[in-house]
Amino acid sequence: MFTSIVQFKKNCKRHLVVIVLASLAIVEAAFLSFVISVQPDGAIMLPVQQVRESIVSEPVLKISEIRGSRIDDDAAMIVVEESATSSCAPQAAASACSTLPLDIWVFLLIAFVTLLVFNFSYTFKHTMKPQWGWEASYMVLFIIGWYAWDGCRDHVWFPFAVVKFSLIVFALYAYLLEKKLSEKTEKTTSLL
Repeated sequence: MFTSIVQFKKNCKRHLVVIVLASLAIVEAAFLSFVISVQPDGAIMLPVQQVRESIVSEPVLKISEIRGSRIDDDAAMIVVEESATSSCAPQAAASACSTLPLDIWVFLLIAFVTLLVFNFSYTFKHTMKPQWGWEASYMVLFIIGWYAWDGCRDHVWFPFAVVKFSLIVFALYAYLLEKKLSEKTEKTTSLL
């Protein structure tokens, strides 16, 4: 049993690239299952960004546009009711669905990858075991940020890109750390 575990670890080390690519393929398949929807008649529907309707509001009457000998309570009440209904409708439509521009999402993805590389490389010389706790929490925070700031869900690619880049950077880090530790072990055994 113990020899099979050791053999499995050696095979995993030798085929690290294949394992990473298989992990990315699984993540990509999960992404496609969210994006592609199958209709009951068998037709495959790909999502298209919805065209947001703009609400055309009626012009709000101003006091100078009201004709008549005097402005009484009834006329002022009508103006107030019209301004309340026409001004609240566009605000409600705008606040129901808001998102950041694509440039900001790309910047956030680049910032995330840069943060991962910095965190992994900062203690790389002195570490003896892989670190992943803070990096996993950063990944979760970026996904929660996407959920909070992309109300329209226009940029569905962002959380999956965060997961994919996390896997790629961590696999590279684990490979380099394992290589460093094996070289260090070889040096100590050759000195003895």
